[in-house]
Amino acid sequence: MQDGRLCSCSDDNTIKIYNLKTNTIDIEISKLHNYSVQNLSQLDNGILLSCDDWDSTIKLWEISKETYKLLTTLYGHKNTVNKVIPLSKNRIASCSWDCKIIIWETIPPYKKITTLKGHKDIVNTIIALTNKEMLVSGSSDQTLFFWNLEDYQERKRIPDIPCYSFCELPNNRLAVGGYKSITVVNFLSYQIEAIIEDEGFGYCRSFIILKNGNLLCGC
Repeated sequence: MQDGRLCSCSDDNTIKIYNLKTNTIDIEISKLHNYSVQNLSQLDNGILLSCDDWDSTIKLWEISKETYKLLTTLYGHKNTVNKVIPLSKNRIASCSWDCKIIIWETIPPYKKITTLKGHKDIVNTIIALTNKEMLVSGSSDQTLFFWNLEDYQERKRIPDIPCYSFCELPNNRLAVGGYKSITVVNFLSYQIEAIIEDEGFGYCRSFIILKNGNLLCGC
C-alpha cells in the first residue's frame, strides 16, 4: 500500500492489512463480500478497491491507520469479477466472466461510464498501459483487445493469443501469460515479437520484473 503496509485478500472472505514494521495486523475486514475476495487494487488517493469471486460486485474502501469505511458498492457485472484496476481521471476498469469490461467513476456518484464489449468468453485480465491512454484485455476467447481510453473505442484486436495475465515491459512491449506459453507483443506496432513455450508451464497467472531485468512468471 502507499503507506508502506501490506494488504492481502483471501478465499476466507477477508481483507487484512499488515504493519510490516511490527509484523502485526492493523486492520481486518471480514464478511465484506458474499464469497471470496478475488482481487485488490489501490487508487492514488489511497482508496482501496476489492472485487468478489461470485457476487459480481466491486467495493471502494477508505482506509486510515486503524479503521476503514465502505464508500460504495458498484453493481453492473452479471458474473464473477476477475480484476479491477485504477485508471487516470478518477476512473477504474473491471473485467468479468460476463465477457465485458466496465469503466467506472471513482468519485460520487460513482456511476458507470461505459461498457466495453467484444470478447466472446471470460475476460481474464486487463492492464492500463503507462501513459498511453490505452487498455488491453485478454480473454478465454484467445483474443487481445486494445481499447482507446479517450473515446472507449476498440483500437486493435489480435487473435490466437491465450491470455491469463499481463506485464508491461520496456520498449513498448507487453508480456502475455498463456497456457504453457508467454507471448511478447509490441503494443505500438501490434506485432508479436516472441513466443516462449515451456511444457513445464501451467497457466501463467502473474508476472513481475526483477531488478536485473529478468521476468519472473508465476504458473
